[in-house]
Amino acid sequence: MSDPLQLALILHLNRPPGLDPRARLAAWDDCFQALIQSLLDRPEVRVGLVLAGELVEDLKEAHPEGVDAIATMVSRDQVELVGTPLHEPVLASVPERDGTDQILTHATLIKKVFGIRPTGCWLPLGVWDPSLPRVIAKASMLWCPVEDRFLVDVGAGRDGVYGAWRTEREGYAIGLLPIDTAIRDLAGNVPVKDVFQLFRSRSERGQRHLTLAFSASTFGLRVGRDSKVDQTWLTDLINALSVASEEIRTIRPSDAAAGYPQMGQVYLPSSAPSHVGVPWERNLSRYDEANRVHKKMLKVSRAVHRLDREVKEGAHSALRPDPALLAQARRYLYRGQRPDAYWHGDEAGIYDPFLRARTWRDLLRAERVVTKALKRERRMAVETVDLDCDGIKEVVFQTPHLAVVVDPARGAAVTELSWYSAFRNLVNTMTRKPEPYHASLADGDLPDLAHQADTTEWDDDAPTALTRIPIEIIERAEAGLERAIGRDTRPRVSFIERMIGPEVTLEDIQRGTLHDVGKGAQDAVWELVTTERRGDDMLRAMFSTDVTLHGEDEARVRLHKRYTVRRDPIIEVRVEVANRTHQALRTRLTMELNLTLGPDPSQQHLVIDGRRIAFSEVG
Repeated sequence: MSDPLQLALILHLNRPPGLDPRARLAAWDDCFQALIQSLLDRPEVRVGLVLAGELVEDLKEAHPEGVDAIATMVSRDQVELVGTPLHEPVLASVPERDGTDQILTHATLIKKVFGIRPTGCWLPLGVWDPSLPRVIAKASMLWCPVEDRFLVDVGAGRDGVYGAWRTEREGYAIGLLPIDTAIRDLAGNVPVKDVFQLFRSRSERGQRHLTLAFSASTFGLRVGRDSKVDQTWLTDLINALSVASEEIRTIRPSDAAAGYPQMGQVYLPSSAPSHVGVPWERNLSRYDEANRVHKKMLKVSRAVHRLDREVKEGAHSALRPDPALLAQARRYLYRGQRPDAYWHGDEAGIYDPFLRARTWRDLLRAERVVTKALKRERRMAVETVDLDCDGIKEVVFQTPHLAVVVDPARGAAVTELSWYSAFRNLVNTMTRKPEPYHASLADGDLPDLAHQADTTEWDDDAPTALTRIPIEIIERAEAGLERAIGRDTRPRVSFIERMIGPEVTLEDIQRGTLHDVGKGAQDAVWELVTTERRGDDMLRAMFSTDVTLHGEDEARVRLHKRYTVRRDPIIEVRVEVANRTHQALRTRLTMELNLTLGPDPSQQHLVIDGRRIAFSEVG
């Protein structure tokens, strides 16, 4: 009789982004309880469990019996707890010091709750980067799972990639366990017996050292699927592994990393699962909004790191910043590094206004805590800095109430208008873009989203209905929405000048199909003329550009735009038009503002010449 196939099974337990408090607690009943109980009843089935940091907190608060059950399985060496960054950011997207510290913070939490420290690390979203061995090894983690395709793509393993590999960065070495993605992709989609047939096929070909890893949260928490059916599949898999223990022997992943055949050393390029895409950073170039919030996160991270340095250097000084404020700033920063608002894939991601608002809220809270700790919350300053790393410096206004960013490369428009009292970026808008899946949608097949979604009242801790609608419904809807709302040719920011002809209608503006006769107002990089600070109450910046009006007769004008940001807080924007020709101008100068004030237009108003107009009455 041949040796049994060895299987390192890793189950990732987390909750989908944007669940309201009630749904977070219900996740135990809908998904995790059946899994934990099934494992508890079958001690011969060994697994690795990845418990996302927020899930651990949920279990401690609402389901201590779940914590006790997991602790029991850990104590009998049945379950190995696997580490992960605390809020599971894409590690390649955050500064290395933050990635390492998030892993260490999660490991400390696991040690505190369960009495044991993880030795392996999960890769959030499965995204690999060549720098990660250093990030992971600095957190004293010894191994991580990666998709087998990553190794196949670089030609590793002539006789197969399954086993254990080694890689390093600058001498920081870790082990790699290749995930069998062919079997993983069948999970929940075919009967368990078909999965076992593939196990047997692998064994017959001499591939007897496998790693299987997938998100257990998909078995019970997937919108649009029967949670009971999904739960049954997962428990059937565990039951089958228990019965087939002589044919398939499950082992803990750390035992696999140490005991599987060592396949050699490998160096992997930037890699990601097919639904994420490579490189991950393409999201930053495709979506202006993702790039802006990403660069805001990097700015806040630098501020938190500076606070950390001052806390350490001032250990024996009466002027030392409060270490408790440093811990609070870190907590908000790491929450703001959750990946949901930085990309778009199988989930709504950056298209979900709740997820974007949540990310901005956490980053602004972290920024505010830092300024308080450093006693700079009353500061008035204007500076030029290349925030978005495009080679052109933005103008940044900082007041006790506002953070305002003006980008000369975006028509000298406001790309960030953050209001600290509400911890909200009022220019947290979303540009309408064509997506690859639009081409395959049935034209005009627009479902009744209100009917198909559980609507949830908006507040700081609850999602919009969008997060509860299956992604396929959203995608089908967009075919009809494209005709209804159009697509944007430029990023949706604020204080944008448009020189438009008399034929342009409000519908053209709403759909993004207006013809702009003024070339240069948005397309050119505006010149920064001057910045100044006037006393303690006023900041100013002046920009200018040349615009050519195209029509029957071309005309050239020069636009001057002056921003004044007051302590009050009040923002004043003044635009002057200088006609450089000897003919009358036949155009209309408009200023476009794209703002995110909340979901309820009835609670939002414009005041024009003293007249109060509800947004719900506009357009």
